Amino acid sequence: MNREQKRLRVLIVSSSEKAEHLLRDLLPSASFSPIGSVSSIGEAKRTILRSPVDVLIINAPLKDEFGTQFAIQAADTHNIGVLMLVRSEFFGPVSEKAGRFGVLVLSKPVNRVLASQAVGLLAAMRRKVGALEKEASSLQRKMEEIRLVNRAKLVLMEHLNMSEAQAHRYIEKSAMDSCTKRSEVAETIIRTYEN
Repeated sequence: MNREQKRLRVLIVSSSEKAEHLLRDLLPSASFSPIGSVSSIGEAKRTILRSPVDVLIINAPLKDEFGTQFAIQAADTHNIGVLMLVRSEFFGPVSEKAGRFGVLVLSKPVNRVLASQAVGLLAAMRRKVGALEKEASSLQRKMEEIRLVNRAKLVLMEHLNMSEAQAHRYIEKSAMDSCTKRSEVAETIIRTYEN
């Protein structure tokens, strides 16, 4: 299984054990594992704080609250893929409100094929978001390294009267000679001359 096909962690929130078992059946273990389940929003919040979740399935309403606000918060704040199942009379308002935040909403009773397709779509979206998050994190690290190296160059130019080209060459050569990253060399330079 390559990195792109890693299994997604799922949390099912359902007051009904029967519905929870039906939802589990839609989640092939080759794509989803572990699959946890809780029966209330309070338990779900604690679970998400303890361990990361990629996909959240909410069978509304729940014991302690309906679940719309929690679905929105999970999708928006925690970047979790969320599928919410609601009775048909609530579908319009919930879909309108939660859909703006990327929550998929299906009307109950749910057709098994449609639910399976929704879960597949949610998984594909979550994998895509995960790849974008990874790429953004990598770019952030590169930008931080560039800032650090530029700051170290300024320090060398100020304290050792080097030109920018000389400072750049010094950092590059020091990194190669010591088999370390340019950012580590830059941090050492900054600590040495700014303290």
